[in-house]
Amino acid sequence: MPQAPIHQLAPELTDDIIDVVSALDCRNRCLKACALTCRAFRPRSQMHIFSRINFSSDIGKQGYRDQRIKKLLDILRCSTNIVNYVGAIHLSISSYDSGWIAEDPLFLTLMTRLNELGCRPEEFSTEGLDPFIPQAFPDTPHRPMCFYENVFRPFFAPYITSLRLSTVNNVPPIVISSCINLARLRLICTDLNTTDGQLMLEDSYPMIETLEFDRPIGAMKTILDDFEDRIALVDLSRLRVLRSTINSQNAPYVRKIIRESADYLEEARFCCSSKYGSFYYAEKDEVISPFDFSCVPRLRVLAVTMAVDTTPMFQTAYKIRENICTILKSIRSANIFERLSFCAYLDIDEFKSFFKDDRGWDVFDSEVIRVASGKPLILGFALHVLSSLPYLQGDSDEPSIRALIGLVRTRVPLSASSSNITLEVYTYQEHSL
Repeated sequence: MPQAPIHQLAPELTDDIIDVVSALDCRNRCLKACALTCRAFRPRSQMHIFSRINFSSDIGKQGYRDQRIKKLLDILRCSTNIVNYVGAIHLSISSYDSGWIAEDPLFLTLMTRLNELGCRPEEFSTEGLDPFIPQAFPDTPHRPMCFYENVFRPFFAPYITSLRLSTVNNVPPIVISSCINLARLRLICTDLNTTDGQLMLEDSYPMIETLEFDRPIGAMKTILDDFEDRIALVDLSRLRVLRSTINSQNAPYVRKIIRESADYLEEARFCCSSKYGSFYYAEKDEVISPFDFSCVPRLRVLAVTMAVDTTPMFQTAYKIRENICTILKSIRSANIFERLSFCAYLDIDEFKSFFKDDRGWDVFDSEVIRVASGKPLILGFALHVLSSLPYLQGDSDEPSIRALIGLVRTRVPLSASSSNITLEVYTYQEHSL
């Protein structure tokens, strides 16, 4: 009997097809259909569907969580191989309904079964359901360490390499320090419980390779205030990737991290505070500081999101260019630098103000040439330009996208004409509503 055409495809090709479907299918509906349609699609579809398991507090959906847990237990009874795909577990919590995570028998049964079948998740993440108000970490008032003892220590601490905490408070410090294999740490609007003797630090600390944080309060402030004295939750001395905000309040802590991890730091990426919902910072504070990378021999990537303010009171455009030039001047000529990237959201006036013709761009252009030193280097600009016109209105006197790209290239003529430098300029015109 001849094979169906789909079965004549190489397994690598069918896997690629499912990978593309997964990238476009945020709710897994198409992946579920693929898994039920063809046996050739099933393993790869299941891998994507079960790679991350999500649980949420019952807010407005009473009993929904228990139904999901029971369904997952039923699936595990029929297909134990599913545990091989589980790489991450995510909890969305509310202060009004988080005790279930620590003491709910059904949830503990599921976690125990996953562990018995060999599930060793690489990532644990939890996020408060309110993006503006941190939610209480999943514990019960009468037993403040219940979640750590019942759930985190046996099922996560020995295995995870990635820990992501967002918009939660009252986190026991030992949740961080006990993860012996932890390499990637993300702390966004998160606070620690440092009262009642809960520090309970370990004898050795996780060696963090990738760190992301939004601002120096709460958990991040505890870590960054103490790590140089070794009374810390983590070891940042071998940090390779740093992601943080450009806010001036972060600058002293970023400098400490650069100094501590100088021999290993490879990537530094800075974004605007608004990425994490921190809208309460003033634009005047959203200017990258003139960090010193002279002691960082392995730096390969520097990426900066710019917040340009053209109001007469602030005029941040010049300060941003000046500080970026100072950063470039600190990078040694003998380096392995590979990429310098910028991203910004600008209106037409801000675009013209930032890319106006002045000596600052000449200095910038010369420093890029010096840092490249004949080696391949990518200089990238991703610029989102807000037009003053709505979508339905006709043409105006505003510059075209082609003209805006040309303007950027004229500000860096040496880099644009250099054979070893690849200049990438992506400009997106976004209309007003």
